[in-house]
Amino acid sequence: NFARLIAYYKGKNIVIVAHSEGTATVLEALRISGWPKIKALHLVCGACDSNFERNGLNFALRTGKVGNVFVYRADKDTAMKWEDTIIGLLMFGISWNDLPLGLSGAMNVSPWQADKVVQMDWPDYSHSECWLPRNFDKTMAHFVDT
Repeated sequence: NFARLIAYYKGKNIVIVAHSEGTATVLEALRISGWPKIKALHLVCGACDSNFERNGLNFALRTGKVGNVFVYRADKDTAMKWEDTIIGLLMFGISWNDLPLGLSGAMNVSPWQADKVVQMDWPDYSHSECWLPRNFDKTMAHFVDT
């Protein structure tokens, strides 16, 4: 359904914000829909593969399908630490000895595309703390300024 929704807005300035498991869903939908052009992709505390070669983001950046990728990582993210267990890796389709994006940040980014990847580290945030009322406006400012 999300892949069809993205296709519907083809040709528009699309900015996607995804959180947690939504990051894996968005990456899969973009792959299924043939990587339509996305202006900016914000991956917040991502429960997806951190390896940009495997998750397709190196390809998307290299071919201009995605303009910029913003990766948000919370230092106190216990959800991502739980995901980095055997059960968590199996549930979220991340390979053994690999780390979720929300835990490690962007990995294996092509050096030719590195200027299109911005990582934001939140040292005082937990997994969903950016959405709390006291942080919400500041969080949203990251997305609308792209």
